[in-house]
Amino acid sequence: MNTMPSPSLASYVKPASQKGAASSPVVPPMRGFSLPFSTPPYCGDFAIHIRRDGTWCYHNSPIRRQALCRLFASVLHKDADGQHWLVTPAERGRITVELAPFLVAQCRYQDGALQLKTTLDEWKPVDNDHPVFMEQRTPQSPHDALPKVPAERRPPQQETLPYFRLDPQRRLDALVARSVFYELAEMAEYDAHENLFFIRSGEARFALAEPRPGLS
Repeated sequence: MNTMPSPSLASYVKPASQKGAASSPVVPPMRGFSLPFSTPPYCGDFAIHIRRDGTWCYHNSPIRRQALCRLFASVLHKDADGQHWLVTPAERGRITVELAPFLVAQCRYQDGALQLKTTLDEWKPVDNDHPVFMEQRTPQSPHDALPKVPAERRPPQQETLPYFRLDPQRRLDALVARSVFYELAEMAEYDAHENLFFIRSGEARFALAEPRPGLS
């Protein structure tokens, strides 16, 4: 994922209004970043939310311009606290991501390596730097929608799902689509000693579930 030059983010989307931010809004921390430039000023939270299917939304309406989504994706970072940020040399602002900012839509084997294709329309090999893994995450709701969503319609808490580490430097992952996971499950091998199913890519292997205790 190459970083593209970006004009002001506010020229595309305005920061969401900050409650009680008449004079000096509280600046949320941005932890664990390694940027090629000094930390830019915080300009507020953007009303951008990425759904679990990889759809980028602005005020809950899908962003139809794919080029604009790719531009935002080129400056997207996830910090050590799990917060997602759009960061340029001039400004930074948070966005919300339901589970992961991208979706794995296809898989294939090429030259012995497993490759996955994401909603960015690029194929990436699965390896130790870009693993497939299972993780438990709590779905995140949009900044501007959470108060309007009845409790019974809010996403369930703590889902264990498969992910692909797309960009380790920026901590960006892609959720593996259910149909792709079924394909991976058909390719999986079983390790009786560790009592788990795994897939191979080159010389590495990746578990499709957490190891479970064997039956006595």
